Amino acid sequence: MKNKAINIYSDLITDFFYNHLKDKKKAIIFFQGFPGSFYKALEQSNIEHFTKSATINSGYIDFTKIDPSKILKDYIGNQGLSWGYYEEFITITEILNDLNIYSGQIIVVRNNLFSVYYPIEVSVQTGVAAQVFDNDTLNGESDIQKYYSDFKLINEAGYFSYINKHYDIDTNKSIQEIDFYNSHSNCLNIKAQLPEKRISILNLETIKLEMQSGNLSDTCYLVNKLKAQPTQDIRALNILGSRYNILFKSEDTPRGIETKEEAKHLAEFKKYWGESAEYRSLSIYKDPATNSETIDISQGVLISDIIRQCEDAINSTAQYSDLIITAPTGAGKSLFFQVPGIYLHNQYNALTLVVTPLIALMRDQVLELEERGVGFATYINSEITYEQRQSRLEGIKAGHYSIVYLSPELLLANDIRSIIGDRQLALVVVDEAHLVTSWGRDFRVDYWFLGDYLEKIRRTQFYQSNHFESLRFPILCLTATAVFGGRDDVVGELQNSLNLSCSAEHLYIGYVRRDNISFDIQQASKKKNTRKEDKVNWTCQRINEFRENKQKAIVYFPYIAQIDDVHKEIMTNYPQCKSYVEQYSGGMDKYDKNDAYENFKYRRISTMLATKAFGMGINIPDVDVVYHYAPTGTLADYVQEIGRAARTLDKGYAKTDHMPNDMQYAQTLWGLSGLRHYQIKAMMKKLHDLYSTKKHRNLLITPDVFSYLFDARNVDNKVKSGLMLLSADLLEKYHFKVITLRPKSIFSKHYIHVPEEVEKEFLNRFKMYCILMKDDKPRTIPGYGNKAEVVIYNANNIYEIDLSQVWENEFVELTFAKFKHLFFTGNLFESGDLKITPRIKLIIHYEKDYEIIKEEMFKIISAIQKTVNTIHYKFGGREFTFEDFRKAFTDNYSKKLRREYITMLLDLFCYEGVYFEDLPVEQWKFISKSKIKGENELFNENSYCIRTQKYNFIEQNLKRYLVQCHPNNDESNAFSTYLKIPKGDGKYSEYQLLASLLELFNLATYELVGGRNPQIFVRINDPLKLKRIAESDREYRNSLLVDIGEKHKRAAQIVDKFLTKEMSDNERWSLIESYFLGYDNQVDLILGIKE
Repeated sequence: MKNKAINIYSDLITDFFYNHLKDKKKAIIFFQGFPGSFYKALEQSNIEHFTKSATINSGYIDFTKIDPSKILKDYIGNQGLSWGYYEEFITITEILNDLNIYSGQIIVVRNNLFSVYYPIEVSVQTGVAAQVFDNDTLNGESDIQKYYSDFKLINEAGYFSYINKHYDIDTNKSIQEIDFYNSHSNCLNIKAQLPEKRISILNLETIKLEMQSGNLSDTCYLVNKLKAQPTQDIRALNILGSRYNILFKSEDTPRGIETKEEAKHLAEFKKYWGESAEYRSLSIYKDPATNSETIDISQGVLISDIIRQCEDAINSTAQYSDLIITAPTGAGKSLFFQVPGIYLHNQYNALTLVVTPLIALMRDQVLELEERGVGFATYINSEITYEQRQSRLEGIKAGHYSIVYLSPELLLANDIRSIIGDRQLALVVVDEAHLVTSWGRDFRVDYWFLGDYLEKIRRTQFYQSNHFESLRFPILCLTATAVFGGRDDVVGELQNSLNLSCSAEHLYIGYVRRDNISFDIQQASKKKNTRKEDKVNWTCQRINEFRENKQKAIVYFPYIAQIDDVHKEIMTNYPQCKSYVEQYSGGMDKYDKNDAYENFKYRRISTMLATKAFGMGINIPDVDVVYHYAPTGTLADYVQEIGRAARTLDKGYAKTDHMPNDMQYAQTLWGLSGLRHYQIKAMMKKLHDLYSTKKHRNLLITPDVFSYLFDARNVDNKVKSGLMLLSADLLEKYHFKVITLRPKSIFSKHYIHVPEEVEKEFLNRFKMYCILMKDDKPRTIPGYGNKAEVVIYNANNIYEIDLSQVWENEFVELTFAKFKHLFFTGNLFESGDLKITPRIKLIIHYEKDYEIIKEEMFKIISAIQKTVNTIHYKFGGREFTFEDFRKAFTDNYSKKLRREYITMLLDLFCYEGVYFEDLPVEQWKFISKSKIKGENELFNENSYCIRTQKYNFIEQNLKRYLVQCHPNNDESNAFSTYLKIPKGDGKYSEYQLLASLLELFNLATYELVGGRNPQIFVRINDPLKLKRIAESDREYRNSLLVDIGEKHKRAAQIVDKFLTKEMSDNERWSLIESYFLGYDNQVDLILGIKE
């Protein structure tokens, strides 16, 4: 077989060189991702290997024997046409910054049967490779990491992902990239009738590997077509396959609706839901990619399909598919995993994991199942005690629980076997799956991490207790609304992000239209700048109308402050409505939210004033009206919200009084929650700085180290989102994981300050969890105005503490949320009036001698003070622009600083929000920042205003902090101290401001260890690429961020046009249907939207 493979590759190589390289006189062709037999064929060709070192008997290179000096010499001296291994090319790029020292052409040829991961015969044991790339420890480097960024084991074969180095940023030389199997290659004609075999995408990787090894022949493979599967992938397969008399065809498997399937698992349903219970019928689109024709399917048919996929997965020889179901809230989506979960428990004692962000839903559904007699359902979240958690985990492993609800954060923070033990995992359900869309209003970054986590335990064999194993289970994604296709394609992003293999017949897109809801959209004003008071008055009048008409109504607002405005107006000028109105928003206490929900549900009040928080998990069937103060997001968000009307009523209404500037509120929310390109580029620089300081690729990062880039009160989500956007963008541009991300456990390293008076008593109980830290350096909090300075001492009583062990052994009766709250408020340990409080460790690593840095920093601090003095003198309390600040700083600082860095400098002294009445507690936050429209996303979109006199004290305070931060580490040029962690929105330390400035001007790198937020594991697979991008003078543009901005811009156009164009109810629902089916041209034509 191997000789046949070599002969076939010889013919293909001859054709390839003739088609692409016959006119080349001087070039080196580096081949990437081919099997050993391919390189054997190359060695037998008349094209020479440019260096003969480092091959092994199999034909593949042994990277451990690569001699960099010889490779460099052979590269520079190469004449004529020759070939090399891609690993040799990587070695060259590690030596040379500029590959133009070689005058010939460089060409990289890919094995495009595969993408990103290649089944190559690397000279390292699979167990060793798995340990290297699954290793989350902070020590150790391996030579294998110089060439490969990641490793997977699929059906006993090792797949490696290269560190791609053939881009301009790596070489400074133009390099051509060619797919080996391309349009110039010929497919041989296969005349004989071949036996057909259906395969899924899940099995395709193994088929490709077997075929290129020469182990398959004489078969026609019918590949279940995925949405938007590229036709060139099938052509590439057939170029090689035809040499073995193999043919690949992509097929659309027809949706087989068998009514007999409805009753197949009816016994489980009736046993627990009652003998009189009946499945409901759902309308779904028959072929949503081509038309809007619908068919009715019983819930029972879908349940049977889900169970069939689970059983096919349990049967290790069978193929199975993932499933996606979109259906409105109230359509009984929970049955789609509850009935299969019951069946799988009874038949196989197998587990169903339900991943959901809704804690209340977990509790309610488990209680409901228990009331129906299902005693094997449970949930695990932050609201149960450690004792309850351990009891339930033990129950799961012992087989007592088989339907398990848990949050994505909890799943990601734990090894899968620590949750399920040795149990069979039969089904994973991702509820509210639309949260994975990175541009969506409700995006949850932990949902994005789910894709890699599930891929690791399912598609590949993961390394567990010194052996490999993999799990076979389908993933069921459920969501109320998801756009299918088009520019706002949620279903496609869902498939990509979660690495799904969902063929067409297992994709169920529910009917979108709600023809029993009528639209009442009034154009309240044509003025572009309507006053806030006008909006409030219109809304209050509407609420009074709902009361008079005895209508139950939800009123949606973009901001909490708008609810407050309307509620205040009602209390003042609409006394007749006082007892009819409730509020519901994310900022409320959970008990208050629950009371408001129940008052509305049971008609104790009739109108709910709500933000988007009154959304997921809310199922109230008798709402008459949904009214919008203003749109809260995209058209999909709007449809989901109005869809809460008339669930069981004959008629419902979607009402609004539209004004021309209504979309500004949603756009402001998008802007405030979004990230900037320069921030992500700064994150790259920070990552490389930490790598340079730590001297290894594996980093555990506390999100607070990026607090100089973001508002500290929302830094965790911003950092996770920023890292996600960075990772995905670099993967898209360079076709490998430049950085690898993994969320870590719920606890990271923590520190506490123990007062001397209670130290002995504390250690008597908790000594085994503590390590004494050395920190006896006093620090001064400078005064300003008439406030005196304060000197603080940490008198040798800072301890590192293992919080995980403390919770598990000492506070088992507390929920995780309560335990964490008590710890960070200083109330966990009983110590009388003297509190044992948490600390965060700050370490500043100076880049040069401290005295040199101090001299330079003094100049910078003086320039900052002069700049704000200039701004205040010129503008006083009036607004100024970024350009005003940039010009003032440039005039006062002699060195050139890039615009993005000046933006970050200004942001350090700013606070932002929707309303700015409340000033921040940090004394250096004296500039308010608000949103204005502008052409340049980076620099012109904000206006600024100096709000307090605190700017007067910048210079004297910063210089004093800098003097106090003299290096105090004997072994390195570093300063470290332990800072108090602020409560809630409390004040952050001035030392973090100083550290941020030092970082910004490349004078130091700082770390923060401990804090509220769990750490994030980052492996930097290509440090040099990260460094070059971060230090490049070119403006960095994150492709995902650009796409998000375009989607938001288009979303605003669509909603605005939808609300202003005169249409009948039928025309509106037809347009909504076209939007959700991805028929963008129809939507643009109807609404008059131009590219």
